[in-house]
Amino acid sequence: MSTRALSYVAADGQTERVVATSRDGTLERLRGLGILLANGYGWQEAQATVFVLTGRTPMLSSLVGQLRLRTQYSAVSHITLAADPALSPREVAEGYGRIRRQVLGGRHRYLTEKHPQIALFTMKHSGDETWAEQMSDWNREHPQWPYNAPTNYARDASQAHRRIPQPTYSWVT
Repeated sequence: MSTRALSYVAADGQTERVVATSRDGTLERLRGLGILLANGYGWQEAQATVFVLTGRTPMLSSLVGQLRLRTQYSAVSHITLAADPALSPREVAEGYGRIRRQVLGGRHRYLTEKHPQIALFTMKHSGDETWAEQMSDWNREHPQWPYNAPTNYARDASQAHRRIPQPTYSWVT
């Protein structure tokens, strides 16, 4: 006997639940109808199931954002938006701003050429080295960006790691 899963939204309106369905059972027919509605209207399958059972129309987001990672760092990734054409340019810009803040974690400062270099440099050096030893190696390898004080080197190295942001993956606004 083959089983599949029917998705639905729990009574709290937030939690998605799943129940196994039998191949020729009523729940399997409900699952098939939910799939058709979800594909036709851009709903989630769980929302379509609730619609069939209750007549409650799912709320649709007018702006959906998706992050496409190019590497583990969001600074070189892309946000793709799907926007309802009825949204004004201002509403799209505000929605993009909300998604961007989630990805970048608030205010964003652009990275200079030095930031990824110092972040990579410090990742390659062992934790056994002092900041002064790392700074000396840095000055030898990167004479275009020399440091005079280990405290300044340590500050910039730490900031470089923080300024290469880590992403959040999916949003609906």
